[in-house]
Amino acid sequence: MKEICIPLNNISDREYAEVDVRLPDDGRVLHFRIENLKLEERDKSTNNSLRIQHLQKFIESYNSSWELLQILDAPADSGYIHLLFRERSEK
Repeated sequence: MKEICIPLNNISDREYAEVDVRLPDDGRVLHFRIENLKLEERDKSTNNSLRIQHLQKFIESYNSSWELLQILDAPADSGYIHLLFRERSEK
């Protein structure tokens, strides 16, 4: 099994989450983080190019020791974009 699903129903749009997964056989710990990018009022418009530019700047400026895994669905009216990152491992 290469994937697990962890429902985070009780987290609001403004919160973020960090999840650590331990692999006991080799002692590794995988670190995951869900970040929430707040959209500016201008990004909420029907002009998707502004939303994409805002998202692109956020991802490019994010700590390089983390890699983007997934852009998660969020309700259109939430005003946030949810992003799943994984910390890059040395192993």
